[in-house]
Amino acid sequence: MDGVMTLDKTRQQKQIICFYPGTIGGGGIARVFFNLIQTMLNDGIEVHLFLNDKSGNLYSQIPEGTKIFFGNGSVKNSLWPLLRYLRKYKPQALITAHAHVNIAAIVITKLALVPTKLVATIHTATSRDDKAGKPLRKKLNTISSRLIYPLADEIIAVSDAVADDLAKYLKMKRSRIKTIYNPVVTQKLLRLSQEKAEHPYFEQGKPVLISVGRLSEQKDFPNLINAFAVVKKEIDAKLIILGEGEDRAA
Repeated sequence: MDGVMTLDKTRQQKQIICFYPGTIGGGGIARVFFNLIQTMLNDGIEVHLFLNDKSGNLYSQIPEGTKIFFGNGSVKNSLWPLLRYLRKYKPQALITAHAHVNIAAIVITKLALVPTKLVATIHTATSRDDKAGKPLRKKLNTISSRLIYPLADEIIAVSDAVADDLAKYLKMKRSRIKTIYNPVVTQKLLRLSQEKAEHPYFEQGKPVLISVGRLSEQKDFPNLINAFAVVKKEIDAKLIILGEGEDRAA
């Protein structure tokens, strides 16, 4: 993590780190943030979570000890509450996710005139996400992203491929973007991996492939299903897909 903002261990009891994912639905970003939050809480750091609203089916899984703050229902309507929050608490860092949240938070952090470091995280290929929508909207998204992202103190991608894609999309030097993999392997995950899976497929003695993720276009589940159909011709295996999302009914 060379070059990435580090915490001053001598002052960490007084430090505040704030996470702003927008909302906490069933996606992986919320779980990644929760893992980071729990680790920071364990280290004695005060952690805040800023959310647009109380929606999301993971609300009950927010780590105990997290101080939660709310906006007014959407990113646009939460700009003023976020500005007030930053000026009141002045967290050492504001860590954000999702393109529209990143852009808004970068601007508001600069307008707040506080020493807070803005850390924008990127979890998907930006160029692919930008293919959807009307041409004018896509053009505006591209222009605003190229103007605003460079103002972030740190830009973190979850893989080299995501970082490469973002650098190309933003016309930015690749060295400006750091890669830090998602902290998904936790002690809880290792403990759960030892438990018996209660499903008929596991009683048949056949290979079982499990795919877990948000059911959306970015995850490309059709490609997985087509590939598994090829595997089935040679191996009598089973496929289980776990997730929620807009493509569940497809």
